[in-house]
Amino acid sequence: MATHLLTKVQRDHLDSLTRANGVNALSELIWNALDADATQIQIRTEKSQLGAWNTLIVEDNGHGLSRRDALSVFESIGGSQKRNSPVSPGHRSFHGKEGRGRYKALALGNHVSFQSTYLSDDGMARTFAIDLHREIIDRPVVHDAVILDDGSKATGFRVVIKSLNQSVVSKLFTKTSLDEITEKFAIYSMTYPDFKILVGNQELNFQALIRNTESEDRYFQDTSNRDYNFNIQVVEWNFDCHRKIYLCNRNGVTYRDIPAGIRPGLPICIVISSPYIDRLQLENRLDVGELDPTLNDAIIAAKSYGRRYARERLHQRAQQFIDDLKSEHIYPYKGDATTEVEHASRQVFDIVALQVNEFLPSFNEQGKKGKQLTLSLIKEALENDTSSLRRILTEVIELPESKLQELAELLDQTPLSNIIDTMKEVTNRLSFLQALESLIYDQPIKENVLEHKNLHKIIVNETWIFGDTYTYGVDDEGLKAMLHGHLKHLGRGKSEEDLKISDDLGINNIPNVCIGRQFSNGQSDNFLNLVVEIKQPTMDVGRAEVMQFMDYATSVSEDTNLPKNNHSWRFVLLVRDIKSELKTWVNPKDRDYGHIVSGEGVDVYVLKWSDIISAARVKYEYIRESLNISLSNDEQSMKSLQDKYRQYLPDYPMSDKVIKKK
Repeated sequence: MATHLLTKVQRDHLDSLTRANGVNALSELIWNALDADATQIQIRTEKSQLGAWNTLIVEDNGHGLSRRDALSVFESIGGSQKRNSPVSPGHRSFHGKEGRGRYKALALGNHVSFQSTYLSDDGMARTFAIDLHREIIDRPVVHDAVILDDGSKATGFRVVIKSLNQSVVSKLFTKTSLDEITEKFAIYSMTYPDFKILVGNQELNFQALIRNTESEDRYFQDTSNRDYNFNIQVVEWNFDCHRKIYLCNRNGVTYRDIPAGIRPGLPICIVISSPYIDRLQLENRLDVGELDPTLNDAIIAAKSYGRRYARERLHQRAQQFIDDLKSEHIYPYKGDATTEVEHASRQVFDIVALQVNEFLPSFNEQGKKGKQLTLSLIKEALENDTSSLRRILTEVIELPESKLQELAELLDQTPLSNIIDTMKEVTNRLSFLQALESLIYDQPIKENVLEHKNLHKIIVNETWIFGDTYTYGVDDEGLKAMLHGHLKHLGRGKSEEDLKISDDLGINNIPNVCIGRQFSNGQSDNFLNLVVEIKQPTMDVGRAEVMQFMDYATSVSEDTNLPKNNHSWRFVLLVRDIKSELKTWVNPKDRDYGHIVSGEGVDVYVLKWSDIISAARVKYEYIRESLNISLSNDEQSMKSLQDKYRQYLPDYPMSDKVIKKK
């Protein structure tokens, strides 16, 4: 006679247990089979004559569930026999202990029949069924057990689901969902390999899907300063996995999975196994485990480990591809890397090129010249501006957006791109200083270059030579007008904005030039103004010129039209050399060399070009030496300067050999 139970829990709580996607619902049924020591799990479906999903069957050869235990299991949540032991009779760690998983089957269909065959205490095989309906979820029916009349001793569990949820079940048997199920149980198979899962007649092949694994042990303390071991394992697959983090007990049995939140460009998942996760599971705290500081530390460490693994493996895989490019003579780098810049650039290039090769089918279809052009574009982007790399990959090479995101994540998580950009900037600035010094002091160049006519146009774009504060400035129209007005009032020359450059303007007719730029001082309404006057290169400056410059600085800074509480000023008189009469002025005891006036919001400097260049060079030379960056020679530096400022520095005749300043 059937027994009608009344589950001792609120109806709305039972309803909440049925909310699951198809993959999670089916996975729970598989877990129940594995917890029953099943070695074979068969999943089958039946369709109606009209093609609708009719029945879903999950059948295993485990030890089944006795009727006595079924009455306990279905009468109350938490009545599972698994709570009494950490392992199954076959010595597998249990996945679930609360008996909640059986209700998730109702996410697949409205009627579930659990059919169990087990060996009773008298050694006889008995079978019975439990019926569960969504409409009366709190009223399961447990039928009487009957002895098998064929004398068989085979045990097992059979779940038959009807009134199927068509949309959920149809998604369940897609390749994406089956790959996710395979991924989930492949991890379990690494600990317990003695089982197989068949979907229809197709066996899920776990081991064939695992390409590589790597792990490390880490220790983290709980709030009581007790150390817990966390084994972090990266699993690399032979298919495009879902990139999840699996939270497992110490034996690798998954309790929960969460998104890994990384796009490493490599099909990996991360498995975290720890007795601490067992503890959270037993205390019903694993569902919000990310809020636990100990587990959160382990998750952060696992993500970092996964990203590092992905970078290293991608580079290893790239090596064969790169060797092939070299044998075809289309690898864009020549010889061995000799500096950190070249080494970093090549490592990023190899990773990007590998991604293009793997995810752009048309790449291999190109001829040798087509491949060479593609690789050259990537190389140029890395060497000149890594920010342009995404645009080239999108607009020119047309890499899929999903792969662009993965690649961007990979590069964002590595310092390589930043290292390349930083090294390139350091190299460019040192090269600029080298060329600037030649431009000002080297006689063969000086005789052929109208320094004053061209120099100020270059300096206005390279204000970083006065300090890092002056890297990014703006040309404020009000500032320009004010500077020009004061110059005119004092009977001086013109500001650089009003100076008209023409080819027939001789150097003796060019006045002293004033450069003015405005910089943010760390606040939106606070400004630092840099005013630089460049004297004629042939002039050595004395007291008269300095006093004239100080008059100008005073008149500008005391202008009544300027707000005083949010503007500060730095005036620089930039000269080739200083007369001996100014030695005491430019060597104050309480300030830096050249800092002749320090007032409220106003600083006045008289500096030689050599002072500016030397100060900047010392800083960037230190960075260069630390990073082992090679620097081009003087002639190459001058060529780079001419290329960058061609409109200001035409191809003047150069000497056969640049003479360095003694």
